[in-house]
Amino acid sequence: MNTNAPTRKAGHLPTLLRSFLYFDASFTSIYLRDQYGVSKAQPGDLASVCVLAWGLLRLVGGFLADKFGGWRAGAAPEAIEGSRLEAPST
Repeated sequence: MNTNAPTRKAGHLPTLLRSFLYFDASFTSIYLRDQYGVSKAQPGDLASVCVLAWGLLRLVGGFLADKFGGWRAGAAPEAIEGSRLEAPST
């Protein structure tokens, strides 16, 4: 990596976003413990389930991207989720 590159060009944006989400998840566990009185293990279990689901869905998404193309494989779930979220408001 070029250390003389401008700040906006340095680094890897997906890695930066993931690190922000992991950092945010650590404070979410504190919020859950304080707000809802859950044990220390329960937020960890919740985070583990999310990471496991993310890993499994990456496998499915990769297969669909190989079969139908990356744009279609990404747009179809977004359209389904958007329509599911909009349905109660109509």
